[in-house]
Amino acid sequence: MNNFNLKKYLAEGHLLKEAVIWNWDGDRNSLEQIPPKFKAAIKAELPKLNDKKFEKALDAVKNSFADEAGRGSMEFNSDKWADMVKDTAGKGRGSGLLPDFDKGGKYYSDNGYEAFKLLATPEAGQIFIDQTDSEEAEIEGMRVGKYVVGHRGKELSQFISDWMRAYNELK
Repeated sequence: MNNFNLKKYLAEGHLLKEAVIWNWDGDRNSLEQIPPKFKAAIKAELPKLNDKKFEKALDAVKNSFADEAGRGSMEFNSDKWADMVKDTAGKGRGSGLLPDFDKGGKYYSDNGYEAFKLLATPEAGQIFIDQTDSEEAEIEGMRVGKYVVGHRGKELSQFISDWMRAYNELK
């Protein structure tokens, strides 16, 4: 510990590590080509996840945004993606929810409005959403609608719309 250099440690970014931002253009094909720096930042947040599980979970997260293709560009944050990859890889079910809240559980709903109330309110404590970040809320709604409930297409769009209505009421 006698050789520790605080200035060097801070200069290397060990203390204040910022997320890498990827401005996705909304094209499905470019979704398959995650920028290497973005992917490396996600992997760096998950050192205990082996490469095979990481790639499988990363593909699942990428595919969750495939329905968003053609709707315009989105800004992706590597820290948020790392959380989604960890969640997807973590419990095998892909939802990361406790069984009572997952599909078939006693607190499960396939309606976006009800699902938000059951999962994402501070009282529910299953999904924590920054109440000032509507993009995060929409991403969580899409993830729950697609991977927990299993909606696709118009049903998924309606689920997300209902989810966001509940989110906006809570704000």
